[in-house]
Amino acid sequence: MGVAYADTSFLISLYGQDRYTASSRATVIAATAPLLLCELNRLEFENALRLLRLRKLVAPRFMNEALAALQRDEQAGLLQASSCDWPAVFTLARQISARRTARGGHRTMDLLHVAAALAQPVRQFFSFDARQRTVAGQEGLDLNGGI
Repeated sequence: MGVAYADTSFLISLYGQDRYTASSRATVIAATAPLLLCELNRLEFENALRLLRLRKLVAPRFMNEALAALQRDEQAGLLQASSCDWPAVFTLARQISARRTARGGHRTMDLLHVAAALAQPVRQFFSFDARQRTVAGQEGLDLNGGI
């Protein structure tokens, strides 16, 4: 497997404890290359943890441990920081929206994740979000990871 793009649902499961945690961890263990971590999924991961904390769905300790674990995994090479050409990503997301949203009801963040993945040297897309997986598959990404 080459480098893959993991959306926030995958990352939250990877660093958390939910029904998808075992699957996400098995996927990462089986990977032969690091997962890409762009500015979008880093920001959304960090913000999702903070929202979970605000809503008292996770303890402060869990939030801090998850943030630290992501940083450790990046330093260890399991995650690879990646930059995107954001104007190109937004243009691509708008094109995907024009093709898919009227029939699929896709959210903007889902389109941005798919576009960010397509703008990277990846073919695999890891997500547990069914609607996002649908549009990613329609756009030609391999969905073998996640779910």
